[in-house]
Parts: sequence; C-alpha cells; structure tokens
Amino acid sequence: MSPDLHALSRQPIHAGWRFKQRDPARRIEDDFQSGTGWRPASVPGTVHQDLMAAGLIPDPFAGLNERAVQWVGEADWLYRTTFEVSQPDAERIDLHFAGLDTFARVWINGRLALAADNMFIPWRVRAKAFLRPGLNDLWVLFESAWARGKALEADYGVMKVWNTDASRVYVRKAQYHYGWDWGPMLLTAGLWRPVWLEAYSARFEDLECRVDVAPDLAAARVMVRPTVEGEADAVAVSLVDPAGAVIASAECPPDGSVAFDVAAPQLWYPRLYGSQPLYRVQAELRRAGQPLDAASKRIGLRRLRLVREPVEGEPGASFYFEVNNTPIFCGGANWIPADSFPPRLTPDRYRAWLERAANAHMNMLRIWGGGYYEDPAFYDACDELGILVWQDFMFGCG
Repeated sequence: MSPDLHALSRQPIHAGWRFKQRDPARRIEDDFQSGTGWRPASVPGTVHQDLMAAGLIPDPFAGLNERAVQWVGEADWLYRTTFEVSQPDAERIDLHFAGLDTFARVWINGRLALAADNMFIPWRVRAKAFLRPGLNDLWVLFESAWARGKALEADYGVMKVWNTDASRVYVRKAQYHYGWDWGPMLLTAGLWRPVWLEAYSARFEDLECRVDVAPDLAAARVMVRPTVEGEADAVAVSLVDPAGAVIASAECPPDGSVAFDVAAPQLWYPRLYGSQPLYRVQAELRRAGQPLDAASKRIGLRRLRLVREPVEGEPGASFYFEVNNTPIFCGGANWIPADSFPPRLTPDRYRAWLERAANAHMNMLRIWGGGYYEDPAFYDACDELGILVWQDFMFGCG
C-alpha cells in the first residue's frame, strides 16, 4: 500500500480508565490532575457499576438501597486515561465515542475537544490536531443530568408528563433512569458504549440499503447508497445471497449509488409465516486501487405495508401490517430496557431474551420510548428470529 494511504484502523481506548467524584471547590484542570481519590473504572460502563466494584455503594437492587444511592445522580464525575496513537501519520484521526451519558465535556491533552448533551447518539472528535507523540491524556467530565435538567426546567417551565420528575423531558437521556412504575430511579453517568481512535484516509460513514419487492413478489431491487468521509475514488459493492454466493457486483463513485435486481428473491417473513433468509451487502472503499475501508449489512428482502383502508359499515380505517402480501397478526410485547445499567447487556443476554419471545410465538416487539436505541445485537437477533420491530422515538410519556 502507498505510504500516503491508510486503511481504516480502530484502536479501542478501554484500558487504564480511572474515575472520581468531582470536587467543585477545585478548578477543573486541577481536579483532573490531582493525585488522590481516583479508582479503577470500566469502559464501557456506568458510574454506579464502578462505585459498586470499589465497594463504595451497595447493590441498588437489594432491599431499599435505591434510596441510599440517589446522591450518585446528583454529583458530577471525572474519568481519565492515557493512550498512545498507533498510527500517528494517518491522514485523519478521529476519537469516536459510541455513547456518552449524558452531559459530557471531553479534553484531549488539556484542550477542550467536545461538549456532548445527548446519550442516544455517537460523538466524533476530529482529534489529530489535539494529539502529540507519546502518551496522550484523555479527560471526561460528566455533569449531573439531574442538576442540568432542573436548571433547564427553571429556565423554560415545568412540562406536563406522566410519571416521575418532569425535568426529565429537557434531558436527552434514557427516561427510565428517572424511575418508572416498573423500575428504580438510578441516574447513571459514564462512557456507556465503546470508545475508539480511528486512523484512516477515507471511511464509510454509512451504508444505506433499501429494498423494493415487486407487488407480485417475483422480483426485488436492492438499492445501496454509501456515505463517505474523506477522499476516495470508488466504492465496490456486492450482493451475497443467503447461501453465501455473490450474485451481483457493481462499482459507483463515493457520492453515487448502485441498484441490484434480484429475480425470484428468497423472501423474509415474520415468525410463524415463513422463513428468515438474509442477504448481505458488502462494500469496499478504494482510492488509486487501494482498499481503504469495508462495510457490510445483512438485509431481508420483504414487501411490508401498513394497510389503511376504509372499513365497510364502520367509521375510520383499517390498521394492520401486510408482509409479502400476507396480513400479519402482530402478536408480541412491549420491550423495556433489560437492565438499569445498559453496559451489562451482552449479545448472549439479548439473544436469550429474544429467543424466549420467539418461543412464545411473538413476531413483533415494540421498543418503548423511555429507554434507548438498543445495541445492534438486538436488531440482528430480531432479523434472525423473525421478529418485527416497532421502534419508538425516545420521548417516554412526556
């Protein structure tokens, strides 16, 4: 490979993290550089998990311990680590946070690099200008979501909500952390999803895959549109059938798209209505013939419609889903977050819960809007098990 080009590499930054409670009497720089009070932290993780591991709080789920740990959500917390850059000469180097919970400020080598205010979305820092040879310092301040929400409520007024404290509607945080009729009030903070450094010349930001199945189900079209960051010449795209055979390939410019026509497609059906074959879209990003990044997505080919039609002799209209021209009885459940501390959820735990749903003949789950957008492992398992997902936006009863 040309020394001027760098294939994308991801360097996890999960080791060596330490945390402590913020001392408001100190300047923030002095607090981060202090030598006392720091304890080992887990990333991904939450402050409650770290405090439990350090023996500083009891298990909030035992007895009435929930009451004894409310101070955690009212405090500010500091996290810090150091890292070295594995590819310092790359064209671009980004620091990527898959999830920061919730009001967070990030410093790289003492310089403020990011101010975040949303738990639900990833955050990316163009980090190269902040980095230096050797060890780099990474600091993260998490301000109390409770305090920030109350301050916003004081500025803009009390909103009408059902359940728990009304200030939650001003905070883009999982609303169940404020407590619910089924769960405790545990206002978490922390780096709740992975953190990594990306070194690259160009990369895929997204790989959009849209499917259009013909009304007679005899053919399908798969449309692929990449979104690219950085300079590249071309995107090579392939479509792989459920048996693993490449059935179509094409190339497009980075700002273009490709479309594949599939005759006699193997159709995806919800559980109880058919099988769940999955195709795969594979893409490679290139410049001067050199591969710079790769991406892939598994997709099901299906024709899905929400049927809204007049009902003879009745007011209003019908409301049901049709998959591959077959009306579907949507038997399922309401999915609430499976843990108050999301980093404790693993692909195996997701799979176990979803297999229970499938074995109970459920074919649709509604992801309730007071939680968060689940890990990709959740949606992947639903694809495999034939479970449709009704996805709420994250505004729970507010």
